[in-house]
Amino acid sequence: MKTFYRNFTHTFRRFFTASVLNIAGLAIAFASFLVILTQVDYDRRYNRCYRHCDRIVRAEFYPNADWGWTLTLARPFAELIGNSSPHVEAMAIIDGWSSVYPVEVDGHPYQLPVRGGFGNYLQVFEPDMVAGSTEALLEDRQVLIPASMARQLFGTVDAVGKTIYKDRQADNNPYYVGGVYRDFPANCTLGNPLFYRFDEHLNQDNWSDWNYHCYYLLDRPDAAGEVRQTAFG
Repeated sequence: MKTFYRNFTHTFRRFFTASVLNIAGLAIAFASFLVILTQVDYDRRYNRCYRHCDRIVRAEFYPNADWGWTLTLARPFAELIGNSSPHVEAMAIIDGWSSVYPVEVDGHPYQLPVRGGFGNYLQVFEPDMVAGSTEALLEDRQVLIPASMARQLFGTVDAVGKTIYKDRQADNNPYYVGGVYRDFPANCTLGNPLFYRFDEHLNQDNWSDWNYHCYYLLDRPDAAGEVRQTAFG
């Protein structure tokens, strides 16, 4: 070891510039390798947090060459696909994008990310519930929140039954926590918003409102082609 150290320091002093460039090059190469490896791992694990990720598919639509592929569909179109095949075990029709709403909890104002959908749409994704159940979305004014949000708002994940007021508490527009789910990782589609249920009649027969993302839980991973064939012939 002493011989190695002596040879290294001698070479470093004698070829200072070349040694600095070599060390810098190795450091940059190693750092680049770590960054690329991290990104590859992030992409490889994207949406792998969902329990049945291999059986979840998203509907996309190709109207024409000018528009290209679109991720947003009308509610009746999404329901037509979901109801056309016995291979579809569950359907999630959700808002295309999460929004930020002002709320008030125990007199304290917050800005929370929220996302809505129809019925028990989280049945498709099956989040790991810390408390309560996704079926709370079938009840009026029930919401689901992530564990991190429960701690932020209430100081505990034991938040089932707690009240969140939309806008201001004085407006008396309460929603109640029906369940707390374990936070999803950053590399997933849904994120970690407050989930609530849309009115069941919203855009029920409206073919002109194309603002929903549509996911389907299939009975087996390779059934997507059969669902497409059944729905569209």
